[in-house]
Amino acid sequence: MNRALPGEHAYRELAARDTVMAGLIDLYGTPDPFRWSEAPAVAGGDPLAGLLLHICGQQISIRAALAVYGRLLGLLRGGPSPAALAALTMEQLREVGFSRAKAEGIRDLARRLTDASLSLAALATASDEQAVTALTAVRGIGPWTAQLYLLHQLHRPDVLPAGDVGLRHAAALACQLPRAPSASELTALAEPWRPHRSYATALLWTVLRAHRSERGARGPCLSACGERARGRQSRPAATERGVGCRRHPTPPGGQGLDCYGWRPLK
Repeated sequence: MNRALPGEHAYRELAARDTVMAGLIDLYGTPDPFRWSEAPAVAGGDPLAGLLLHICGQQISIRAALAVYGRLLGLLRGGPSPAALAALTMEQLREVGFSRAKAEGIRDLARRLTDASLSLAALATASDEQAVTALTAVRGIGPWTAQLYLLHQLHRPDVLPAGDVGLRHAAALACQLPRAPSASELTALAEPWRPHRSYATALLWTVLRAHRSERGARGPCLSACGERARGRQSRPAATERGVGCRRHPTPPGGQGLDCYGWRPLK
């Protein structure tokens, strides 16, 4: 099993191997890939609570996921446990906000934990591949949920959730791609980032958050995401480091703007 290297070491190696990563680190620093801001106060360090929160978060916003998770905790009273989960009926799970598919998945998870066909404790010493295989055997847990669990709960250093749409969008921004790569294309693109893909993932998510935040504050973005500002034309040009794209027009009296959220180019 791979052990996480200290963040500085991992980011130094990423910067040495990839000029795009080097530029992003200069712009956005070295985010902690294992920090999940919503989890500590809600799930703490409990592995089952963390897994349930990730299941709640499938295909919905974190705000909605936290609401569903909070209602689920209200049913579990003493906190999540295999026995408490197994005691919940399909109707109770549906009432707290789970879809039928998710409710069936929760019940399957409870059964597997109860009969010991799945051990969350054993995942701590399993390889990444073994842990993903064990988790995806549960109904309703796909690669994305399993990989996020490896990242946030098990703190594995080389996780790339290539199916994550936001991560693929961020890769398009960072690498000046004409469109978001497919999952397989992102996996190939990320090959030089091994064995530190968790760190690269955290960096790309930071890029995406900054992009969305600043775009929301200043208007539409003309970057690799393909959105066009009304009545404006993009003029692609490369930056000195190859990070950013200057696909935005220059505003009246202003400087060029890069594709990471309407930030003045230096």
